[in-house]
Amino acid sequence: MATYDRKKHLKQIHESRKAITMSKVDEAIKRLVRANQEINFNSVASEAGVAKLRYIIM
Repeated sequence: MATYDRKKHLKQIHESRKAITMSKVDEAIKRLVRANQEINFNSVASEAGVAKLRYIIM
């Protein structure tokens, strides 16, 4: 049986979730721009369906 590397696995999960979140944020910003709406942390987080902390800390 192969050795399970928990640290490596958690790092892969984190990177995957980070990429998904950034994609959601990018798409939300594009929608807000098209709708000519205000762009700020609250509006982007709400539109993207993510917590503000997720995309502020990078």
